[in-house]
Amino acid sequence: MPEYRFTLHALLLTSNIQHPREINVKPQWVKRNSRYESYNTPWENCYLLHAVHAKPDFLTDDIINKTRSFVVQKGYYQDPLLLLMEVVSAANANLNDNDLEAIVSLMHENGTRWFKARLADGLPSRLTQVDLQEDMLAARRRVRDELKDRGVLEDKAGNVAEAWCSKLETVELQGRVIGHWSTSVCPWLYDTKKDTKKEMAVIDFLNKGGVWVDEIIGQEQGRSITSKLRKRLWIHAGNTSIRPKTGANMTARIGPGFRKPDAVLMDITAPIDRIEWTDVISALEFKHRNTTTLMEQASEYMSEIARLVLTNQINRRYFVGLLLLGADLFVCTYTRGGSSVTFPIDIYREVNKFLNCMTWFKHADLEFLGYDKSIVRHDFGYKMTLKKEDELAYGAVADIVSVIYNSNSAIGRSTRILGLTYQPSSAETDHLIVKDVWQDMRLASDGEIHKLLEDSGRIDKTRKLLGSEFPERISKTPEEFNLTEEMFQSWGIRPGWDDLNAEGMHPWHLPIRDDRFSVKALEMTDGNNGRQAIDSVPVILQNMTTTSDPLIHRRTVFRTPAVKCTWFSCRREFLHGVLDSLLGHLEACRRGIMHRDTSEGNVWFWVPQSSAQYTVPEWYLSPESGKPYLEALEAPAPWFPKRPGMTGDFGLGLNMLDEAGAANAVTTTGTFPFGTTANSGEAPHFTHDLESYIFLIWIVGVNFKGPYYQFEHWPPPPEAKPIPSNSMANDEAADLISSKLQLPVPISWPGKGQPPSSVKRFSATQRAAAKSGDEEFERRNAIVPEWAKMGSLYPRTEFVLHQKKALNYETFDLSLHPYWKVGKLRDGWLKLFNLLWPTQEDPRKINAKRSSLTHAALVGVIREMILLIPPADDGAPSRAVVEDARLRYRSSIKRLVDAGRFTFVPNVSPYSYNSGTSIPPPSHEPSRATAPSSYSFVQGNPGKMRRTSQKRLSDTSTGGLLPQAGTSSCQPAEISVGNAGSRVVSNSSGKRRKV
Repeated sequence: MPEYRFTLHALLLTSNIQHPREINVKPQWVKRNSRYESYNTPWENCYLLHAVHAKPDFLTDDIINKTRSFVVQKGYYQDPLLLLMEVVSAANANLNDNDLEAIVSLMHENGTRWFKARLADGLPSRLTQVDLQEDMLAARRRVRDELKDRGVLEDKAGNVAEAWCSKLETVELQGRVIGHWSTSVCPWLYDTKKDTKKEMAVIDFLNKGGVWVDEIIGQEQGRSITSKLRKRLWIHAGNTSIRPKTGANMTARIGPGFRKPDAVLMDITAPIDRIEWTDVISALEFKHRNTTTLMEQASEYMSEIARLVLTNQINRRYFVGLLLLGADLFVCTYTRGGSSVTFPIDIYREVNKFLNCMTWFKHADLEFLGYDKSIVRHDFGYKMTLKKEDELAYGAVADIVSVIYNSNSAIGRSTRILGLTYQPSSAETDHLIVKDVWQDMRLASDGEIHKLLEDSGRIDKTRKLLGSEFPERISKTPEEFNLTEEMFQSWGIRPGWDDLNAEGMHPWHLPIRDDRFSVKALEMTDGNNGRQAIDSVPVILQNMTTTSDPLIHRRTVFRTPAVKCTWFSCRREFLHGVLDSLLGHLEACRRGIMHRDTSEGNVWFWVPQSSAQYTVPEWYLSPESGKPYLEALEAPAPWFPKRPGMTGDFGLGLNMLDEAGAANAVTTTGTFPFGTTANSGEAPHFTHDLESYIFLIWIVGVNFKGPYYQFEHWPPPPEAKPIPSNSMANDEAADLISSKLQLPVPISWPGKGQPPSSVKRFSATQRAAAKSGDEEFERRNAIVPEWAKMGSLYPRTEFVLHQKKALNYETFDLSLHPYWKVGKLRDGWLKLFNLLWPTQEDPRKINAKRSSLTHAALVGVIREMILLIPPADDGAPSRAVVEDARLRYRSSIKRLVDAGRFTFVPNVSPYSYNSGTSIPPPSHEPSRATAPSSYSFVQGNPGKMRRTSQKRLSDTSTGGLLPQAGTSSCQPAEISVGNAGSRVVSNSSGKRRKV
């Protein structure tokens, strides 16, 4: 078990709660063949079902007891204990209740064991008439012997056994003495037969359990209360493929995200023919009997359902489901940091627990079913309550308008970036983003890190700490400044960065925290006492595990809306965005913060709001009118929409000035596959982040074939083949020979870049991909290392690290998509390769090169790459490409937040894989554009834009941050602070506008 799993309950729970509950049987850790490591816990430990405040007020023991009496009176349930009490009383046998309970339990256990054994042996549960008569006689003898052992006279014992067994003689029991539900309400569960008809009958029976309890509640508390009871129902879904809106994993062993759970718990207003994972409250998986193999299969399937629910529902904190294996019922709870599966109850024997469980699922508050009480779904989408920084202030309510980033994992941080609109007054609308994450409590939160980034006084302290390694600020070139400034003036809005003071609170290219809102952890209701506790994995699983991952639910709100860098408009904008992100990363380092999580999801473009208009911007803008010209105009090739880049998500940020901080003990740096190749024991260093930037640029070049998130859809990797146990993997052989021959780099084997067959890979159940007919794609698919194919799950093994270290230039170059090889750009890729890997020009090993990486060196290479891209080959894409991209973007950001259904259904490739928000479907390749003749793409005067973009500033005395007066047609705007999410600008014409 990983060392970082430890008990945090004493810290996170309220003071009067002890953990774990003192009981005879404690949770047992069980590693299953699934994504989750589960604890098996006693049924009574599932506090969600039993805690006073976790269940409805009307769900009392008295209600359950009366419901049991009701179903017995109706003949729905054959209760052996009541029947035994009747015949014992009639026979005047001197037995107490404990004796009767013991006899019933023994007979029931013996009977169920008999049925399970026959199923395990593949025998029919039905006996022949001769065998049945003999078996029934044996049952009577067993009961008689138990009564005699408890002091009942032989003749009375015989009479009691005869009378009792006669009352229980039904066709389904076959001579066994067990409690059971009548087959008029529940099909016989001890049977090898499993079909749709039986599944539907079982699901109908589960619903009846809740209906019976509702009937008793109405009798006890008046019929008026029934109108207030929830109308949830279990619905058969075994024939319904539930479509995922995100999180489809093509490399999962059990398919690409479409699942057919046997039953789902839903509001009855949701039509079954349009069911989606966003609608599912809970799920049930049914097997005909309880065996180790079937339990493994059911648990794995349920864990995948939990992942799909947690990734498709933005208001879901954890997931609770049911497994029914024969007559054994399990409750499964899945959180971001561990899971728990109860020991089963026998629904034939433990009727009260069964009725309580089914009623809880039907009527429990959604918060205890795993929903986030601060996010409310309504007819038009979702609203989020934001906690104000001022403890006395009321919370603010914002509309969730988009999902900018959505983690595909339901385990760990599960980062989600949401776009919000917030109206502080009727006349103002702020466009914000919020980061929702399950944070390791040993790490500083995003809010705490950004408070440190706002402190420019840390610069001098960091300079003293790093000495000669302290990175000096890198100024923008005049052209970089001009291109960005043109966008600001054309849009009439700019971010709130400190333009005149580079050492202000809000440096360029870093997100701006909205200080109106709290950065404290979210809260949840503790079911044991009804008080508010920290929303965390240990509190959720407080009685169901002995240890759990120390994850706390946090949110941080920012005033700088953003879009992922992979929504670039052209090659130059992508590289400029990465360059800007590097400048933001540098400034964070200067303020003593190491980012440590570079990835394509954490390098952003700033946009005024999360909308298609700014994610897929027009190429020609008119600062004067803001209206497009309607005539066909040739593209001004040097100009492109340069949105400023940012470094986002400081969730793994390390405070270098905090020597005693707990975060210093967490050495993980980077997100797979962008992470550093440094040894795991090596102390974190900002050069590790710079190495990740190199991997980021290359991997984007491998996986993206055009602007606006045109993603390469790779087929799933082949399954591993068995090899002799004494064989040696290629990487081991390469290391051995290299060390023996003292070679500077590991030897390159034929087929280098592909993992050896000794490395187990995730397999897919679907067939291997058919030949696409695209020879270039087939060639690259064979060359690109599996770990470099975004969208494919690949284990983080030592072999992958070796592959990254041993990457040769031939593989590096041939893996790139042709889109990234225009003009002399290949010369730039060679320079990028030379920064990290050994070459003839610089044969130093990767460890030495990584240690010498600097921001200035990497920025210099990126600037050279930008200059090597011919503007004529990097112009505006066609109008069709832009419209298609906007349609895909609207769908990708809205699919998880709109309550209604979309008419746009992506034509997803059979080998696509949704990573982050979602992978859009294949689109048209970008074209070198001239606008269509019918209407133009333009929103400005191309002649003016061409003159502006080609103009170079000769005077750089201002350090490249601001142009001298009169040197550019794009004068600095007069800036005044507007509302929290925007700024008002006055352009050269004197007009004031605000988006």
